[in-house]
This record gives sequence, structure tokens and C-alpha cells, in this order.
Amino acid sequence: MEKVARICWNTRDWKRPSGSEGKSLNKSTYENILKFGHEEWLLDDRRVMPDGYHYAFVQPINTKSQKYAGKVFDIHLFTFHPQQKVKVYVGCLHNVECITSEQSHQAYSYYRKVGWLREMKEDVTYAGGTVKNMDANSLMFNIRFRFADADIKYSNRPIIAKEDPNTQGLYYTLMDKKGEFIFEEDDEGEVKMLNSDMCDRAWRGGSAMEDPVHKQMQSALAELLKDEYEHLYLNKDNVCMKGILKNSLGEWHYFELKTSSAKQNIREALGRLLEYNHYPSRTRAKKLYIVGNEAPDEKDCQYLKKLRDTYKLPVWYRWYSFEKNQLSQEF
Repeated sequence: MEKVARICWNTRDWKRPSGSEGKSLNKSTYENILKFGHEEWLLDDRRVMPDGYHYAFVQPINTKSQKYAGKVFDIHLFTFHPQQKVKVYVGCLHNVECITSEQSHQAYSYYRKVGWLREMKEDVTYAGGTVKNMDANSLMFNIRFRFADADIKYSNRPIIAKEDPNTQGLYYTLMDKKGEFIFEEDDEGEVKMLNSDMCDRAWRGGSAMEDPVHKQMQSALAELLKDEYEHLYLNKDNVCMKGILKNSLGEWHYFELKTSSAKQNIREALGRLLEYNHYPSRTRAKKLYIVGNEAPDEKDCQYLKKLRDTYKLPVWYRWYSFEKNQLSQEF
């Protein structure tokens, strides 16, 4: 039987607690008080019991009546990104066994015996939480599964469409799967993946803080380039800017904007542009532009030319002058 469960937000692949960011804002909840939740070790493959199972915790299974004890499910997992405000598919745990309180006590005893409980406390402390009551909580597990039966989207988590019928229930409810998941698609017909490192942004107090220089430069470039491109998108599908060159029969150009030195800009932007254009195995844009607000020197230009000549990388550097409100030619 296939089920669907929402799990807490975590930025460490649910292998250890990741801090208070994105956790419940309800001050009476466990994770708000202690700054962690037991779901945060859900995919911790460091700790597999001698019976071959990983023992873990999923909040929707946690009922006082233990009505799920002894049942076996395939559980599809999703979570909610607290900043980007989207639901994200995490993966599916197949053949999940909902365990009894006795099995949970036994697993807890083993964790304490071999030192895993102590290590989990260290995880909590490192993430800024408190380990209060962990020694007394012997019911910290309610499921077990084998990692060989887990189909997890570690680095490529698709964004779930708002109209998807499987993810409309309450946070703490184990839901029935109602059909195939519906995922969002980008402008090029590909399933949209979670944007895990938005362009030049930092997170403070749960809010996105954008580099003001980056924002000003992006706005200026959008105005300068609007007549060259049929469509020009900002912060779309991970890319800082992208557009279809006019009269080109669909030729895409990608722009990655940076605000450090030219050399640093190249270092930071190159990997992102290659990933956006080719990951996992495709080619989307014909030209990749690194754009900074500082002119490259002769060595920077030589370096990019060497990359183009040696590796055939379609990467160029352009720089924007705030003083002249001009975008340079490509170097």
C-alpha cells in the first residue's frame, strides 16, 4: 500500500539535524522548543542495526493508539521549503515496517549501548539544539526500513505542482497516494528542481537577502538587453538571467551575475553555468556569459580563451559599468 507523508525541513539530507531554520513556528511544539526533530535522522545511513534495518521516526506514524504498528507501507516523502514556499518531493521508502513500542525500546537500548545516542546528542548540539529528555525518550523510533529499498532524490529534488492531489493533507497525517505525482515544469519543458543556491542570496531570519549591487546590475542589464532577446527571464530555473536571442530560431543564452573581482567571478560562476546548461546530460544554451561589475584583465581573458580553445566551452565574460550604464563586448 502506498502512502504519502510530509516530513520536516532539513538541509543536511535528513542525515542529522540542520538547525532551527524552517522548523515549526508553534512555540509549543517539540521541534520549536528543542530546535530539532527526530525525523532529521530519517535517512542517516551511518546507523544500521545488526538486523539490517535502519530504525527511524516519521511524525505521521506517531499516534497514541499505535494503529500502524505491524503494517507495511511504501511511503512517499515530501517537504516544504520555508523560503521558496514550494513543496518538494524527497523520495520513496519501500517496504517500510511500522514497529511496536517494544521494538522501539530495543532499538533505543542498542543505540545507547554502542554510543549512537551520544553521537546523536553531539549532532543536536552542533545544530544549536538542546538534548533535554533524549535519554528518557526510548520511543524515538516508529519505523524501520532497509536502505536498499529506498529511492531517494538526494541532489535532484523535483518541485511538486500546486495542483498535485497527493500533498493536500495535514502536516501530521499519513495520506493515501491518489495517483502519479504532478511536478512543475520550466519554460523548456523540463521538470523543475529545487533551487538550492539562489543567485547571490543569503538567508537571514528565514528571509532571502539579495546582494543590492547584484539586484541593481540585474535590473540594468534587463533594460539594456530587452531589445536583443525575444524573451528575457530573471531568476528563473536557477539561472540569474536567460533569454532567447532574437531571429535565432530558439538560441538560448545564459547569464550568471557576480559582484566580486573578475577572477573570483569566473571561479564562482563557471561551475554553475556548466551545471545549468548540461546537468544531467543535455545542452540548452549556446552561449554562457559570466557578467561582473569589474573589467577583466589580460590574464582573465587569456584564461577564458584557453578554456574555449582547449575544452570547447562556450563561456565568455562581460562587464557592466554603472558609471556609463553599458555592457561590454564579450571577452
